[in-house]
Amino acid sequence: MKLSKIVLTKIKKLTRNELITNSAQILILKVLTAVTGFILSALIARSLGAENAGFYFFTLSFFAIVSVLVKQGGEQALTRFIASSLHSQEKNQILKWWLKKAYLYAVIFSSLLLLINLWKGALLPLQWQVAFQFTSLLLLFVPVYALINQALLGNKDFFAFSFSSLLVRLIHCVILYATLFSYGSLDLNTVLVSFIFANLITLFYVIYRWKFKNTLTKKIQSNRSFIELTVSMYKARTSLWISSVLSVLSLHVVPFFLGFLNQLEQVSYFAVSNQLTMLLSFVLMSITHAISPNLAKNNGISMNIELKNHFIKARKLMIYSGLPIVFFTLIFSKYLLAIFGDEFKQAQMILVVLLLGHLIKLLAGPTGQFLVMTGREKQHQYNLTVSISLLLAIGSGLTLLYGAIGGACGVFISMTTNSLLGYFQVNSILRPKENL
Repeated sequence: MKLSKIVLTKIKKLTRNELITNSAQILILKVLTAVTGFILSALIARSLGAENAGFYFFTLSFFAIVSVLVKQGGEQALTRFIASSLHSQEKNQILKWWLKKAYLYAVIFSSLLLLINLWKGALLPLQWQVAFQFTSLLLLFVPVYALINQALLGNKDFFAFSFSSLLVRLIHCVILYATLFSYGSLDLNTVLVSFIFANLITLFYVIYRWKFKNTLTKKIQSNRSFIELTVSMYKARTSLWISSVLSVLSLHVVPFFLGFLNQLEQVSYFAVSNQLTMLLSFVLMSITHAISPNLAKNNGISMNIELKNHFIKARKLMIYSGLPIVFFTLIFSKYLLAIFGDEFKQAQMILVVLLLGHLIKLLAGPTGQFLVMTGREKQHQYNLTVSISLLLAIGSGLTLLYGAIGGACGVFISMTTNSLLGYFQVNSILRPKENL
């Protein structure tokens, strides 16, 4: 009886902890997203083969790089500024301000890609033609979906924020399996068109969710003018934009460079290995996303004890939940890769190197999110600049010489550098005379 009471007391304490409950809510949906994404990638890789799957993964990397230019750092900014706002009208104004700017850039970039493809398309390699056509269509609505979804996170609608990622993959998966059962095979065009359709449906979902959730927000009168808020957003915009570009480059520059070198099979090996690290990435993201609004709220209070507690709890939670995934993936790496097809077994070393990079990031804690949400985006930008410079300088050379395994080594160096720089900076902010 005493033991059961102690257990119940512990459970009650855990459920009252906002960070743990929010992280758990996001994590459950992110795990489902990772599993669905795993099934989806395995289906695409096995159906298309390594070379044709390389076209698909290269196209996604190209889109991600162009898309981040369009969004102008709005994803991080929306979480930060909406979390610090209590007024529903002000939240709508913040979102509209970013959407207008993003959509203008989206139309410009989309038009340029279409013009280049029409004018010089026949002279371009096939992977570039596919990437240009696909990206020009997606740019018209996916950045809008991404920004609204990030606004939902700032508004603490953790379910909708996480569910939208799952919804995209579920719809994409259902369409592809239905096509496979109906026609017996898949081709690249079917995979890409179904991806566009899945994102379009999810856009309508996040629009509905934003309108519904924001209507329920208490209408507290804002004590600042929107002009004052606009000035703050303009000041943060450039740093956040650069940080976002650098973050995306760290994820996609290797497959992009491999595609540029026309090594499409190597693109597939790297992308599949990266997909197997996504469950760990989703664990980290679940915790950092849950902590983001709290960090933004407590920003501005010098040496706030709550700020310190939020970071330390998040870091411990990341380590406890992430380490089992790292060890499981390392032990069964060969068998996990075989799910994508026997030809992908040779990517085992790529997966191991990428996992080691994620392990160091895991041990460092949510340093990047801490710096951005507390208004220290320039420090985060500096860390990313150093790490991406190393990736471009060393990683490109290693990729040129050794293919995907060289690129993975470059990513490991880059991730380690960024994690260690962030760790020491956060350490100096929270505990100047002690270690975390």
